[in-house]
Amino acid sequence: MFSLEGDRAVSSIVENFLPAANSCTEIVNMPLGQTRLNFLQNAEIVTANGYEYDYFMRHTN
Repeated sequence: MFSLEGDRAVSSIVENFLPAANSCTEIVNMPLGQTRLNFLQNAEIVTANGYEYDYFMRHTN
C-alpha cells in the first residue's frame, strides 16, 4: 500500500482470505483472471461461516 503499516494490514487480510478461498473447490478449479474475480465478488457466494468477499478485503460499497 502506501506504508509499512498498510502493507502489513493487507498482508494479514490476504493471509486470512486465502485459506477460506482455497477450501472452495469451485474457486481452485476456476481459471485465473476476471472469471475468478467475478466469482469471488458475487454476493451470493459466502464461506462456510457466512462471510462474503468484502469481509476479508475490508471493502464496502
